[in-house]
Amino acid sequence: MSRAITIVFVMICAGCLDPYYPPASTQRLNALVVDGYVDINGNASVKLSRSIPLDEFGTFPPESNAIVTIETSEGDKMPLLEEKDATYTASGISVSYNSTYKLNIVTSGGQEYESDPTQIYPTPKIDSIYFTIAGSGAAIEVRIDANNTNPNSTRYYAVDGDETYEYHASAISLYKLVNNVAVYRSDEEQVYYCWRDLQASPAVISTNRLSANVVKGGVIAIIGRDDNRLHVRYSDLVKLRSIGEDEYNYLNQVIKTSEQQGSLWSVIPSRFVGNVHNIADRDEYVLGFFSGREITQRRFFVDRFDLPSGFGGPQPEGCQAESTCALVEGIVSPPNCINVEDIGRSVIVAITADAAGTPLYYKYVQAQCGDCTSLGGYTKRPAFW
Repeated sequence: MSRAITIVFVMICAGCLDPYYPPASTQRLNALVVDGYVDINGNASVKLSRSIPLDEFGTFPPESNAIVTIETSEGDKMPLLEEKDATYTASGISVSYNSTYKLNIVTSGGQEYESDPTQIYPTPKIDSIYFTIAGSGAAIEVRIDANNTNPNSTRYYAVDGDETYEYHASAISLYKLVNNVAVYRSDEEQVYYCWRDLQASPAVISTNRLSANVVKGGVIAIIGRDDNRLHVRYSDLVKLRSIGEDEYNYLNQVIKTSEQQGSLWSVIPSRFVGNVHNIADRDEYVLGFFSGREITQRRFFVDRFDLPSGFGGPQPEGCQAESTCALVEGIVSPPNCINVEDIGRSVIVAITADAAGTPLYYKYVQAQCGDCTSLGGYTKRPAFW
């Protein structure tokens, strides 16, 4: 699991909630963070880093120059080579459903770690993905169906995915400024249609209490009616994998704590117990998990016109067009105007011209209203769209 977990505490006072910001740490936990897997295709990847205190922000420091190997239940050992950012990889590994795999790590400081044995479970194909409207009408619930007929598989599943959604700027900008002069944008320079990629939040599903190992209507995502992802079109490349009970419990604990943090009913977060340990000191806190993986995937789309009225969320506020001051001498400037050279990253949406076509003023909006890339997206349509 690569997503960092931020823990927030709350205090209850006079019937209201105030966020508690932890004081600066006096000690660095400096725990080893492990995010690794071996998959059914014979590929392995292990990213090593170190934790940082709650009061600090930024990326986790990489744990470089480690010796990383994977050992099979048959006694074979396979080295992983370090790439950038302390990610250790290997390919062409001989794997099977009948073997187990153990991760071994020796850090540059000489500390030795190993994981519990893990295995690769057969994963069923995804039969269908669809959405329903939540009972309150405030969200859609994305659901999945899958039928696991393999008697040697597990009854626990993890789901994540790669999300992409299309959104539009509030205003169309047909012009760009070149030396403070508005000129037409080419098709490649349009900033009205955008797409954005996100990592889907993980979900876990268990069929352990069912008579058949069938996932029917398992909820893998809940998207609120005001969510920007529903403005135009939303897609998720859903990835399903069978997991063991230990990984299910680990992921379930991480997900629940992440969802509940800061709420009135949140539990006090405990340490997430993974499956990697210091050989010499089993009490040392190590973050993360090493897993075996077989992934099946399927792409899912939701179009805005498939949803009830009111879904998609409001457009940004304050997007009314404003005017530059006069561009030529002898013309009275509009009230509250601004010189064209001072509009910064704002974008031109219209030109007011005289009968001869000479521009007199430009109409502009703020970048977040007229340039969709300012909200983190890109303008090249994805190939699968």
